[in-house]
Amino acid sequence: MRREQRRLPEALDLLDQAIAGCEGDPAAMARFLLQKEHVFEVMGDIPAALAALAQAEPFVTVSGDPHLLFIHRFNEAKNLGHLQRFDEAAVRLPEIGELALQQGAEMESLRVRWLAARIAAGQGRKAEAVFEPRAGMPFISRI
Repeated sequence: MRREQRRLPEALDLLDQAIAGCEGDPAAMARFLLQKEHVFEVMGDIPAALAALAQAEPFVTVSGDPHLLFIHRFNEAKNLGHLQRFDEAAVRLPEIGELALQQGAEMESLRVRWLAARIAAGQGRKAEAVFEPRAGMPFISRI
């Protein structure tokens, strides 16, 4: 709630308390760290957001939750894009696309198409950067 109220330092404090109290539960740790990443992104502190993702990675992996893995990988590529590191983000697209297909949820597919268009634009591939929300994900096989 603090994040939505834009009381971001308080949100980070509460997330730190939650992380300290989850007693090593990997899924809980992953969720709280992913939320912390989002707060840092909203604050515009992209290096801290990437650090939170790095901290979350082992917990995401151990949790075995495919949705958490999708969120982690997607947010990592998105934040690399924020830093103009489009080539590094592009390398991650095939895995992110596969994770979206495994989820079977249209929203994840839509998010991946948006990310692919954003990365293409950042790499100067303007024709590929045209975002078509109803299009498929042919980029998965091209990358």
